[in-house]
Amino acid sequence: SPRVGFVTHAPATESATAEWRISASAYLIEAIAKAGGTPLDASSCPDDDPHDFKYLCSDAGAMEAVLRTLDVVVDESFPDGGDYAGYSVASFRRRFRLSDGVAYPFLENRRLYRTDRRLSVADGTQGTDFYESATPHADAFLADLAAVLVPSALPDHARRYLRNLATGERPLELNASDCTDPFFSICPGETAPPAPPTAANACSADGYCRIGAPSAPPAPSPPSPPSDGNGARPLAIALALLAVGLAALLALLWRRRRGISTRAGKAPSQGLQLAEHSGGAAAPRLASRGIRVAPRGALPQREEYVTPAGLALGTSAPQVVDGGGGGG
Repeated sequence: SPRVGFVTHAPATESATAEWRISASAYLIEAIAKAGGTPLDASSCPDDDPHDFKYLCSDAGAMEAVLRTLDVVVDESFPDGGDYAGYSVASFRRRFRLSDGVAYPFLENRRLYRTDRRLSVADGTQGTDFYESATPHADAFLADLAAVLVPSALPDHARRYLRNLATGERPLELNASDCTDPFFSICPGETAPPAPPTAANACSADGYCRIGAPSAPPAPSPPSPPSDGNGARPLAIALALLAVGLAALLALLWRRRRGISTRAGKAPSQGLQLAEHSGGAAAPRLASRGIRVAPRGALPQREEYVTPAGLALGTSAPQVVDGGGGGG
């Protein structure tokens, strides 16, 4: 499988010397392996700081020794003045100080790439899409790498991030007019993702970006205040009183139908409170039951009778209990 290296050159500044670095990031090493390549042998550039995910070469000569062993090179260097479109093979040879007359496999096979195939241009500056969308679209980046390392695996693949510098390929300059949705940077042939939650994402000073949680649901409305006399509460009270009154009336009618006295503390009598007697021992017994005893013949045949509570019981003749006889 082809030997692959992601390399970077940082020119000297007033406070730092020039550097030639080879990336040792875990995600790149994994991507190279999954795309069908072999990570480079960086033994010529010892890793002086294992926490920065790179091999640092001591000088251009050490880097050149590594480049001679590579079949595919991906240049991640920041171009002079931010001019991505103007970065060429000549720019690469100058910055990495390649020697004339030396065979470099990646140049002979025209397999020198950069990650700036798609650029955004605004206010006179350029930005590469690789650092914007390659993270959420890792599958697209892996497909690019596989098409470069094993072309027969994806012969019809249209690269999104990798630009072939050796063949003179130019970057694509995109702007808002090329996108159907500038907010998502969705370009022709792509499908817009669903809308994000209303809460915005935010980045903190420590360099971490966090996904905002969806907005909390609105608080429930407070209960309505008590009515001032014209609302539902007085109506409910009136209905309750009406129900109590109807219940009392129904109970009263039931008692009337049954002929039961409503006087408090009185047990229901066995009949009307009036009786005729003809004397004898039965009269005292009837009186002890709360039955008024009248002499025989003293009661009229048709008369309206009332209970002690004053309830009319109709005009039928009263029940007559014969008080005559011995103990009957």
